Amino acid sequence: MVPSQVAEQATLEGPKTFLVLFKARNYDRLSRDNAIEATVDAVRAVSPSWRISPHSPSVMICVNVLRSVACISMLEHFDRYRKYNIAELLASNIVKSQQSDVS
Repeated sequence: MVPSQVAEQATLEGPKTFLVLFKARNYDRLSRDNAIEATVDAVRAVSPSWRISPHSPSVMICVNVLRSVACISMLEHFDRYRKYNIAELLASNIVKSQQSDVS
């Protein structure tokens, strides 16, 4: 079996900054630190120009472990889109529109 990080082309090209977000539910065999370290190693093996940025990453790599299934997502503009949460995104748009109405 060929590892997916080697077989697939990355769609995000050029130097980027990233951060790894790890969550595990109903699984205690994999520690947070080990999962983050393995993810960072895999990213650096595929794209050495990518750098870790804890304050303003351009890509958030989310690693979610649900029992024995691992889900990995690469999300651009994670903070701008309010963690991809529709309720937070709509709430921030409502506040912005109310502020513009007051002005």
